[in-house]
Amino acid sequence: MHLSVISFEISFCEAVLQICCVIASSDAIRALSLRAELTIRSNLSISSPACPEKSCATNALPHLIGLYTQMVNDVSLAASALVVIATIVAVFQIALAAGAPWGEWAFGGQNKGALPVNLRISSIVSLLVYALQITHYGAVAEFWVSPFGIVVAPVLDWVFVVFFSLGLVMNLISRSHKERNLWAPVVAVSLGCALVIAL
Repeated sequence: MHLSVISFEISFCEAVLQICCVIASSDAIRALSLRAELTIRSNLSISSPACPEKSCATNALPHLIGLYTQMVNDVSLAASALVVIATIVAVFQIALAAGAPWGEWAFGGQNKGALPVNLRISSIVSLLVYALQITHYGAVAEFWVSPFGIVVAPVLDWVFVVFFSLGLVMNLISRSHKERNLWAPVVAVSLGCALVIAL
């Protein structure tokens, strides 16, 4: 079988898997596709003028798989970190909504002690954002199957990049040094992880 036909069949199977949501992570699908194609090249002993004695695919296989595996691992680690961060922040918001005296660490830091009722409601509403973050990045880390399609998931990657960028700006300009010192580094780390995934 000609290699171009094999490559087409691998790409077709990859698309079907994504559409059917059989595998949550598109990175895992591409890694499997790369491994399959290079294995086929190796088995067919396809040589190149640049490697007259041995198949170039045979020489490249371990290196390319290693690079791709590292990339997938980086994305999984970044996604796992975002799940942990979102969980911690969600617990913090629940505590604020319940009346915890941490007003100086949130919402501009203008409220000492417990937050007023309107800001407690805002804390409850913000849980929707963190639930979305946990759901999305948990799927990227392959903790569970993504409920989002192959079109929506990449859009969410960049939505969160924008979200963390704005959050970083807001925390850096906060008048409360407590809020600024606590959350600016956390949001900066979140932004870095989101960029690793989006790019």
